[in-house]
Amino acid sequence: MHFKYALSRSAAVLVINAVVGVVLIICITNLYNAVGQATRAPDSLTDSYYRFNIVPQADSTLGGDLKALVRTVDAASAPCMLLSKDDRRMSGVYANSGYLPAPKMLEGRMLNLSDLRSVSPCMDVSESLLGACRQVKGKRYYFYNGLAYQVIGVFRSGRDSIEPDSLGYYNLVATCQTANSNQLTSKFSTDADEAGLYWVDAGSQTQAFVSALNTTEHLKVTSSPAKRTFAHIIKLALSQQKGSIGLMAFTFFLMLVNVLVLLYAWLYRKRRETWIRRLNGASRIRLTWLLLAEYLFIVTLAFAVAVVIAVCLAAIPASPLFLFPGLGWQAIFIAYLGIIVVSLVSAAPVILAYLSRTRSIQMIGARG
Repeated sequence: MHFKYALSRSAAVLVINAVVGVVLIICITNLYNAVGQATRAPDSLTDSYYRFNIVPQADSTLGGDLKALVRTVDAASAPCMLLSKDDRRMSGVYANSGYLPAPKMLEGRMLNLSDLRSVSPCMDVSESLLGACRQVKGKRYYFYNGLAYQVIGVFRSGRDSIEPDSLGYYNLVATCQTANSNQLTSKFSTDADEAGLYWVDAGSQTQAFVSALNTTEHLKVTSSPAKRTFAHIIKLALSQQKGSIGLMAFTFFLMLVNVLVLLYAWLYRKRRETWIRRLNGASRIRLTWLLLAEYLFIVTLAFAVAVVIAVCLAAIPASPLFLFPGLGWQAIFIAYLGIIVVSLVSAAPVILAYLSRTRSIQMIGARG
């Protein structure tokens, strides 16, 4: 294949495939990152974490329920982390080991086991909450649920929008020492999407831990696994695409135009080359393979140009084209595989149909 000759007759095909490549990379990147977020466990939890509600029991008290819950965590045979969640993305934390949330710290430190067992309220906050903190005698405090928490660390919260990390982590035991500061029980919802008040993660022992809670005095737990079905993951991922769905539809339209119009025009410009090869005894199958290989080379070259353009677009701060930060090689590979498969499946029948209509070598020559 003479590359310079091939490209000189393929400018339109090269340009349209580069445009298709850029749009496809953006769409696949957005969808790939959305699926990753939909399957990612927040707050450094593993995929084994459970969400549960504690059903109020007769004669139960806030302190009694808390002590029973804490004792069950301490008695767990595996590293166990308990999070008390609310709709403001604040999480009370208790753990029996060093298994704790691990956000990217900007200053200070993360809560440790001593902090979790302390009666003095303390917490870590994300950088987005710094403006709400107050300085008192040289120390930083964040007021939450009627208590003043001393801020011992500041972290950068993840940008996930499907299952975001918490904006703050506080020591649960200290919080619940104060009456009415944080209710341990909540009204249970039978909808699995309406998560319970508590999340717990003990790895492979999570199910055993939840079962142990049901045998504990004062506690009656109604739980649901946090794992999502494939259909639910796709639904969540698509819900985050916004205008990306329209962009993807535009991509497929460009592909259709490329196949139905530009490919025929490209083949027509190569009619003399086709005629010469037929004079030299090339069969229709051989011509098909030669034309298809040249076309796929042009598509690959166009995709390489598309990757360079997409990388430049992704480098723009807060680019409106990318719904999530980051342009990974996985998304680029999937996009390349997609454009090659579509090109192969669509171009091969078109090339065969074009060659089948050239009934004789003389007809090809006459068109020249």
